[in-house]
Amino acid sequence: MKDEFLPLHFGYLEKILNERDSSSFGGDKPNAADITFFAVFGVYDHAGMGALEVLENFPKLKQAYEEAKTVGKLAEFKREGHYFNADPEHHMF
Repeated sequence: MKDEFLPLHFGYLEKILNERDSSSFGGDKPNAADITFFAVFGVYDHAGMGALEVLENFPKLKQAYEEAKTVGKLAEFKREGHYFNADPEHHMF
């Protein structure tokens, strides 16, 4: 995931943001696509897939993620605990 899947797909999303010359998928302000990325990214992050490390290579996508965290109730959302993990050695796998 960290070495192939995430960089490939984050690259697609970064390209969309670059083509729109925007820091959010919604243009002037974040929309449902930004919220969806926020949610899916959270799954990757909580699974311990190195998503934060990969995100560092995609500045516009990172900015979109950071801006999505400020939308409505997402500003109050706290990710807590692991529900699953991508590491087969982890007890939650």
